[in-house]
Amino acid sequence: MLRTIFRAALQPYSGGNPWGSAMLAAAVFGALAGIVLALSFWLFTNHEAVRTLRRRLWAQVLALRLFGEEPWLVFGILLRTFAINALLIAHALPPLLIAAPAVALLAVHLNEFFTRTPLETGRDAVLTVRLRASDWNAPAELQTPAFVEVDAPPVRIPAAREISWRLRATAPRMGLCRISAAGETVSKELDARPWPRYCGRVRSTAWADSLLHPAEGRLPDGPVERVWISPVPAPLTWAGLTMDWKEWSAAAASVTAWLLSIPLARVRPPRLLHFLFHRL
Repeated sequence: MLRTIFRAALQPYSGGNPWGSAMLAAAVFGALAGIVLALSFWLFTNHEAVRTLRRRLWAQVLALRLFGEEPWLVFGILLRTFAINALLIAHALPPLLIAAPAVALLAVHLNEFFTRTPLETGRDAVLTVRLRASDWNAPAELQTPAFVEVDAPPVRIPAAREISWRLRATAPRMGLCRISAAGETVSKELDARPWPRYCGRVRSTAWADSLLHPAEGRLPDGPVERVWISPVPAPLTWAGLTMDWKEWSAAAASVTAWLLSIPLARVRPPRLLHFLFHRL
């Protein structure tokens, strides 16, 4: 379900002007992450304790200015400043941990959208299949959609239990290839449409791979353990500046969270939620 939602949400930013679409998508979804962070800090931070700690921190800063010529006093002030900052960081951990799953979910799906693959019209790409140890020597067959050609025989690497095919896309389309090995057949998405696009680069039987590459479902347990196309880094460029999409999104999230925190600071969080979080 989440895969369908992200595919539909990212579709308006696919193709077109690659740099404009990519930067806009990074800014929009970065702002969404900023909203999640701002709401998490508003709801799950002990604001009274944080205000008290900030006043104590300012007191230490003023003390440092007043007693800057007394080494032993300065040493004590610095120790107290360090302790207050540690407490402030401790108060920031609960909202960060609560917001982390939502932000991580956004990040892994956006990574599928922003990472390029060499499977583009007129370019060569390599599709690699890793087989189970007991089936690595079994015959394997690859069937590709009409817009993808296999222009070289498969290459086997016994030590890694891998088979690789060199592919070439002849049209900017999307389809499924099928890999047959040891009597079982699995499918893999092939997408040669203009970048950026939401497509699966990796499909695997491992849960870790399926969490990091959620654009396609997990492979069923069988002779094929993993199918992937190697990614190509795709930095964002604007006004002569080059920035990774993660940096662009992080900047949008930071600005959005800061702007949203200004009006939220004047509104009390729900009493029941605040009581449950800080009293129980």
